Amino acid sequence: MKNKIIIALMLSLLIFTSCKSQEKVEKEDDIELVKIEDTATEKQDEPEKLEEKEELSEQPIKEEVAEKPIEKEKPIKEPIVEKPIEVEKPIIQEELPEQVEKQEFNITMSIDCSTILDNMDLLDPLKAPLVPENGTILEQVTLEVTKGQSVFDVLLSETRERKIHMEYVDTPLYNSAYIEGINNFYEFDVGELSGWMYKVNGEFPSYGSSKYELLENDVVEWIYTCDLGKDIGNEYGVDNQGGEVNE
Repeated sequence: MKNKIIIALMLSLLIFTSCKSQEKVEKEDDIELVKIEDTATEKQDEPEKLEEKEELSEQPIKEEVAEKPIEKEKPIKEPIVEKPIEVEKPIIQEELPEQVEKQEFNITMSIDCSTILDNMDLLDPLKAPLVPENGTILEQVTLEVTKGQSVFDVLLSETRERKIHMEYVDTPLYNSAYIEGINNFYEFDVGELSGWMYKVNGEFPSYGSSKYELLENDVVEWIYTCDLGKDIGNEYGVDNQGGEVNE
């Protein structure tokens, strides 16, 4: 009886063991099948993944090309130059240019003793040959003078240049030169009222020749008088060699 039981147990154990081994084999087979399927699936997925990788690798380039806008050339900005602030200038009235006075100009001068011809009886006979036939010692000449020169200055320079005798003295009382004689004809040579006078532009100035400053185109005449100027047009008896003369 015991043997039967032992045999039955052993059979049960064998059956159990075989069942277990069978299950194990089935499980292993199932595992292998899963692995095979997974491998096949992976192989099938490989080209898709490769395509995806290619697409992914190409995609950014395309996107970059598509998204990158064409850059336009930026215009060159000219530098901003600040304009200076304009300050209103005060209105200055233009001054008219002053007329510049000429430093050199022309005048005329003459020396005449024709009054002596009418009074030869009063003249020293030794001086008679000195009297010109027409009474003109120096005919009217045009002279160039400098601004500031006086009647006396021109008489002195011209008589020296032309070698005409002329003698004078300074008179401090009148602050002028006094002409004593020209061409050897002196005061009092032809009477007590005889001597030299000058006139400018037809007028007899009332002051000495050293004080008379010449102007352009002045006409200067040195004239010998035998009657204190009355015989040469000096009606008022003005002695411009030494002031007013009382008759």
